[in-house]
Formats: sequence, structure tokens, C-alpha cells
Amino acid sequence: MLKNMLFIIRPHTLSFTLALLSVIIVNGIMSLLNPFLLKYIFDEGVIKKDFKMFIVVIVGFILLATFDCLIYGASFMFKI
Repeated sequence: MLKNMLFIIRPHTLSFTLALLSVIIVNGIMSLLNPFLLKYIFDEGVIKKDFKMFIVVIVGFILLATFDCLIYGASFMFKI
């Protein structure tokens, strides 16, 4: 099975490697940003009672989650 996969990937080694590395890097960044955004939401929005900042960070958090889902969907679609 691995030989068949290597036979298929061999002509596209560079693009496959770049796609794999980009998925790993983006997922790592997303995993690190989630706790920091949650901390920021509670520190700035809830504790300081800044509702405008709370909404801005929540929207950013939703956009980040959406982007993460899109990256996961792309990696699943291309079987990375």
C-alpha cells in the first residue's frame, strides 16, 4: 500500500509536502490561538465589561473556527 502511495505521490512530491506542511502549521496556529482568544474574551469583555471588545473578539473567534473548519475540509477533501 505504501509503495502504491509513493508511486502516486512521487511526481507531486513538492506540492504534497508544501500542502502537508501548511496544514500542520495552520492547525498548530489554530490550536494555540483558541485558548488565548478565550482568555482575551473573558479578560477584556467580561471582567472589564467592555461589550464592544467582547463582540469583536467573539466574531474573530467565530471566523477563526470557520477558517479552521475550512482547512479541515480541504485537507479531508484532498486526503492529506
